Amino acid sequence: MKWSLILFSYFSLFLFGLIDNSRGPLYPEILSFFNLTNSQGSLLFSLSSGFGFVVTIFSGTIFRIFGVNNSVKVSVCLLIISTFIYGFFASDASRFHLFLLGSVFLGISVGLLSVGNNLIISRNVEDDKKQMVFSGLHAMYGLASFSAPLVLSFYLSSGQSWHTFFFVLSVCASVVFLIFLPVKNDIYEPKTNSTIYVDKKSSLRLGLLISLYVSSEILVSTRMVIYINEVWSVDPSKSALFLSIFFLFLLIGRLSFAFIKIKFDELTLLKISSGLSVVSIILGMWVHPFFLSLCGLSMSYFFPCVLGWVSKTYQEKADELIPMMMKFVNGMIVIIHGVFGVVSDAFGIKVAFSLGFIFQLIVLYLLQKQSSEPRISASHGSVST
Repeated sequence: MKWSLILFSYFSLFLFGLIDNSRGPLYPEILSFFNLTNSQGSLLFSLSSGFGFVVTIFSGTIFRIFGVNNSVKVSVCLLIISTFIYGFFASDASRFHLFLLGSVFLGISVGLLSVGNNLIISRNVEDDKKQMVFSGLHAMYGLASFSAPLVLSFYLSSGQSWHTFFFVLSVCASVVFLIFLPVKNDIYEPKTNSTIYVDKKSSLRLGLLISLYVSSEILVSTRMVIYINEVWSVDPSKSALFLSIFFLFLLIGRLSFAFIKIKFDELTLLKISSGLSVVSIILGMWVHPFFLSLCGLSMSYFFPCVLGWVSKTYQEKADELIPMMMKFVNGMIVIIHGVFGVVSDAFGIKVAFSLGFIFQLIVLYLLQKQSSEPRISASHGSVST
């Protein structure tokens, strides 16, 4: 294993997670400072998601020209620029349009990071260790998600201004960039005599499978507080505690899979994850909200496990499959927030929140279909996207 590349991917994803998950707690401050409505303020998130999706579409071409490692270095530079823009233009309430440039650069960065970091692991880790290393990688984002509100709270309680926190993040990004700048680009030569063939139907199924899982996780994590508050009549501070426990379970699960080698095959583990998530969401909606927090444990290993399984099963074809899957994920992230809002307005929040376990049921079906079909053929072929 090339530890310098692996550590670079770990630290860069942690850094992005810290930045991304600082925007949520600061959102009320941003709305108040710029005097924005919720729909205007949502541009802070939708712009980064939209640009991230566009970049993933062209990520394959970018990586072929510049290399994966160099592209991830560029993405860290973009994080430096993004956070500096956020901090600089947060000093003038009339410059929200310029403040949003930070979201544009952040979106471009995440488009490169979301694919590049996973390819670094896929290319540079042995098959029997991929699931553990992928779990470690995505535990970094979980650790950042859990840490960001705590770090921000400590910073603000020391009497510092919220907008200067972005400058602190910019300095952190600069440190990561300088430390890993000497790391050489990976030299990767894909096999030309591949005997692995993935038809269009199977590749589209993989993209749909992982994007529906991510949609379910995002729906639970971003709407849990308001759901518990409105349906269970729990006050916002206690509702937020359930969300904190969810992220803690998410982190514990991913860290556990990073250090413990499980004997079950990946497809079985994925089915267990999805099945337990269905049960947890249903129990959380109708029995007790703690089960929604517990869902973090069942969901924790799905994303790294499916990436490890794809990388190990499809080998060099993973270079085509992983970017394709991330296109689905980023595209679905753009869509899901709007879909939830429309369904919630039309049918109520309980029906909208039910999409979480409906998506997981579809994932279970797709996993069963995937396990029942052959994945490797003696004929030559390529992934259709």
